[in-house]
Amino acid sequence: MLYFAFGSDMSTQRLAARIPARFVTTALLHAFWLALHQSSGGGLGKCDIVPAWSH
Repeated sequence: MLYFAFGSDMSTQRLAARIPARFVTTALLHAFWLALHQSSGGGLGKCDIVPAWSH
């Protein structure tokens, strides 16, 4: 499974503390945008990837 991260979730140490994972490489997802579309409270936000043509 490929995992795309944003913000503090990009920390490999933080991710490894929660799930068994290993770093493979960095990547760029072309033709998609990061949509910060929802607040989850406490100053935190939730995001999604959406096709670039949808905006």
